[in-house]
Amino acid sequence: MTGKTAAGLILIVVGMGVAAWGYNLMNSLGAQIAGAIGLQDNTGPIAIGVGIVFALIGLALAMSPNASARD
Repeated sequence: MTGKTAAGLILIVVGMGVAAWGYNLMNSLGAQIAGAIGLQDNTGPIAIGVGIVFALIGLALAMSPNASARD
């Protein structure tokens, strides 16, 4: 396993964790109460978006061909 593959796998795990945290944040009691009184909290959707971007970058790194394998 190369460093690129390991970094990709780490980014996938971190991205999934951040997306799950954002999903939890969107469905928290505080967010529901804030929505009921008309306040907008964008932290949850932003965290989900960042998590998805991290996971996609990690997937691209993990799936990219290794330079040593081409030799």
